[in-house]
Amino acid sequence: MVCCTIIALIIGAAIWLVRRLSFGLLSNPSDPLAWSLQDDTAATPAQRDFSVQDRCASFSHALRGIAVVARSEHNMWLHLGAAACVGLLGVVLNIDLAAWRWIAACIGLVLFAETVNTAIEALCDALHPSHAPAIGLVKDIAAGAVLICAVSAAVIGALTFAPYL
Repeated sequence: MVCCTIIALIIGAAIWLVRRLSFGLLSNPSDPLAWSLQDDTAATPAQRDFSVQDRCASFSHALRGIAVVARSEHNMWLHLGAAACVGLLGVVLNIDLAAWRWIAACIGLVLFAETVNTAIEALCDALHPSHAPAIGLVKDIAAGAVLICAVSAAVIGALTFAPYL
């Protein structure tokens, strides 16, 4: 729970920093990636009815995003490889259901963190393609969040597998 709070704070701080920087760094207000404050009196978008087709399209977009990260990010390859090794070790050691819950939660947390890190990096690159120290700091913070998750997962994995070894 503490890790989730830390991750939420880091992601929130990174998004806040990117939003603050985007106002001063974007010189072309007609840029579709430019952010602007919206008037509070602006009309809200019309709510659409539930549609199975729209939900299927949403899943399709989400799966495409996961596939892009899995194909393009070298660190994701490492995380997926580690997850496969941990899964194989769990099968070989015949760990119980409670241990599998911890392993599955850790794998999901690390893959989530890497995916969010990739999204933050892509957003930063789109907002400010040239090198900027503040953008570099945002990217470093996002990468640090992944490192925190990975180290936490390794500790939990060691504690989970220790009785079986």
